[in-house]
Amino acid sequence: MANFLEVLRTRQERGLSHQTVVKFQIESNQKSRCEFYSKDLKAHFGCVNALAFSKNGKFLASGGDDRRILIWDMAKTLCDSKNRNKTLDGRHESNVFCIDFNCKLEKVISGGNDEKVLVHDLETGKTQDIFPHDEPVYGIACHPECSEIFASASSDGRVMIYDLRQSNSDPVMLHGSSYAFHDVSFNPVDPRLVVTANQNEGVSLLDYRKLNKPIMKYGSKFQQKSSKISAMSAKFSPNGSQIFALGRRMNPVLYDISSPKALVEFDHPGTLIVAP
Repeated sequence: MANFLEVLRTRQERGLSHQTVVKFQIESNQKSRCEFYSKDLKAHFGCVNALAFSKNGKFLASGGDDRRILIWDMAKTLCDSKNRNKTLDGRHESNVFCIDFNCKLEKVISGGNDEKVLVHDLETGKTQDIFPHDEPVYGIACHPECSEIFASASSDGRVMIYDLRQSNSDPVMLHGSSYAFHDVSFNPVDPRLVVTANQNEGVSLLDYRKLNKPIMKYGSKFQQKSSKISAMSAKFSPNGSQIFALGRRMNPVLYDISSPKALVEFDHPGTLIVAP
């Protein structure tokens, strides 16, 4: 991965008055009985729009309309200890929409309504880098194996790949569209694969070695052919074999990564529609 962006670019050229509550649940299995525990975390002064756990579960990051990003120490939080969270020094100029930790727990990457991507040092809380988009940033995803690589998805119709090892290098556009991108995610097992969620194109699978050329587009078997496909979120399963997607005014859908047809569509109020 030494020249990650260069390879991508070459291929492209070739072709507290009102505190907001963060709620979370912890599941435990004791004596074959599943129990849930919940705790309210009161700290933000506006809507909480983004949450992300660190890979090891030690930290939780939260961000929202108050423009602040808080880092919660989960051990201290569960024990109601003091100093259970800290506020990063760097702030967005408007609402925070997305957050992620890098794989080595050195940095926190965030994006927001101010059309910027901020790179924060987790230990010091300082902002290390700022990258501009032309419109709000709705999705951030850090590479699961390389701590210096991450991706952003923006309303400006661009999914960008960044490599922080390239000091004087611009990010590379992985995929472009006339419509807004709302989410992006790396496959946890094969990080060469990236899934995106687009306002008009729906859910697409890409290989970052083939820029702007989706290798699979997913669609619900149960949608009307004339209906607009609008994906708001797309995430891989932990083993990378499936994709869970959410759409505007659509039921949640589960896909097998190798097939464009839905495996299961989750229909309210809890019934499942299973593809034959």
